Amino acid sequence: MKVRLIDIIIMTLTVFGEASICDDYEQIKVAWVILNRSKKWGELPCEVCLAPFQFHCWRKNKYLYELIISLLVGGVSLKIGEGYQFARALYNVMYSCKYYEIGLRWGATYFHDNSISTPEKWKDFEIVEKTEHFTFYKEKERG
Repeated sequence: MKVRLIDIIIMTLTVFGEASICDDYEQIKVAWVILNRSKKWGELPCEVCLAPFQFHCWRKNKYLYELIISLLVGGVSLKIGEGYQFARALYNVMYSCKYYEIGLRWGATYFHDNSISTPEKWKDFEIVEKTEHFTFYKEKERG
């Protein structure tokens, strides 16, 4: 899969926004969801991230939205802790791209925070993995 610099930047902002409190393992899984959707939908990773209603961190009412937009346009400096978390998200996105074939075999294309219940439209999806913060899903094979 070809991943451009803008894809890396937008993916990193998305992983940072969705999973900054998570460990590396969960961040890599979130990045693999983005890449798996990209392959499945035939869209660029940045298009997947910015598609409406796909990732909460891009919604204006979310607490990291202003920080993410400011980082994107260069209007803010990160505090040391945030800088570390952003660098960690970047590393994990790069790792997920390098080892994308593992993520493709893993197969998840959706996830939600474990603090909420499973969205109704996902009730028939297959749970791929449940981690501390997220439950990852894929659509069941038809046949």
